[in-house]
Amino acid sequence: MRKQSGAALFVAMIILPVLVVLGLMLLGGSFLDLKMTDARASLDGSNITLNAASVDLLSAGSATPFASAANGTVLSSDSFEDVVSVVDSVSAELDCRRDYNPNGNGKCLYLDVKLSHSFGRKKSNGKKWGTNRMGLGVEQPLLAN
Repeated sequence: MRKQSGAALFVAMIILPVLVVLGLMLLGGSFLDLKMTDARASLDGSNITLNAASVDLLSAGSATPFASAANGTVLSSDSFEDVVSVVDSVSAELDCRRDYNPNGNGKCLYLDVKLSHSFGRKKSNGKKWGTNRMGLGVEQPLLAN
């Protein structure tokens, strides 16, 4: 039998760490891809929640919260407790852009409502890592006296 010099073992010991480093780099990249996908899914879920909360606010069955709203009024929804809805501005007695009621006086109340929703995992301080916001414009015709 011929005495082997160990060249194959030496080459394997050189290539093995290189392959380990390449594998770890690819694994780190896939973790980043998973984090990006999770963040996008959380944002999409937050968008759906904000849209559903705005529909819930508009179809609550009563126009009283909008009629008595002032700047800073917080509008709440029983179905979406994690969505904060605040009246940002009120513009009263403006001409209506759309006049559906022939008995109205042609004047409308315009509300600008800002909705915000926190989403994602909680940080160490208890807050979530993302906040999604949406604006909602409400036009309410004023009745003639």
